[in-house]
Amino acid sequence: DRLGFFGLSLMQEGIIKTTPKLLSVIAKIIYFNGFLPIIFSCFLMILGVFGLKFIRCEDQNNIVKFREFKAAKFKVFSEFFYSVLCGFIIIFISLFYILVASKPPKIDNPTIIEPINAEFKFDASILKDNKLHRYAYITDDGHKVRFFLLNRFSDKLAPVAVFDACAICGDMGYVKKGDELICISCNVRIFLPSVGKAGGCNPIPLEYKFDGENIIISLKAVENGTSFFSEVVEKTVIDPVSREKIKNNSKFRYLYYGRIYFFQNEKNQAEFEANPEKFVETNGILKELK
Repeated sequence: DRLGFFGLSLMQEGIIKTTPKLLSVIAKIIYFNGFLPIIFSCFLMILGVFGLKFIRCEDQNNIVKFREFKAAKFKVFSEFFYSVLCGFIIIFISLFYILVASKPPKIDNPTIIEPINAEFKFDASILKDNKLHRYAYITDDGHKVRFFLLNRFSDKLAPVAVFDACAICGDMGYVKKGDELICISCNVRIFLPSVGKAGGCNPIPLEYKFDGENIIISLKAVENGTSFFSEVVEKTVIDPVSREKIKNNSKFRYLYYGRIYFFQNEKNQAEFEANPEKFVETNGILKELK
């Protein structure tokens, strides 16, 4: 561990030249350092096995020799037992740290939602539980855009809506513990009343309206956050021309007013391109076909 970080320091100071191969070696040294206790513990248990050597008592009629033999045998077995026990304890603690304790917290699965009349509406009273309510909208091109709602004050209703992403740390998301919002990527604690403001490690603000009872977010506002998220999933969409359900992995697609439309075939795409206002509103709502 110390050797790895010493090598990094030498490269940062320019004392040694930074190369991909050397950087890879140092990264492996630092990474595998966490497994050294496990390796040493296995070695300890192997030594314990080799220690299981029995002292023969050539003259069992000699009471002194026989007692010395029993004492030596007991010592060998006790040392073997404790070496194996210590090995298992160290391995258990090391694996628990590597596999559980050292892992960052995970966000809960967001509730997948669809807009109604190009907007999302939430009853603000759900935030009175002072928990983080996470949602996701999957755009037609498959981007999973996450956002969440929470109440900034425990003694009064003060809802806020923000993207589940940070401009600095990316889209790993946030978790709420007590009166703190925590960025999973960098473990920064965020003061709840500041949520909704831009800057620092605060979640990226999301445009919303609060009428005293409901939180209203436009579909356009959510779609504006597409670039903040990297996860892309498959989604069933509607061909605006044939009105058939298809997958968003179709190679026939067309961008119109910031929205990607998918088609069953080249003919439907060409018909849409010739007169898109015949099929959809500029906000993405499908028109009734005559």
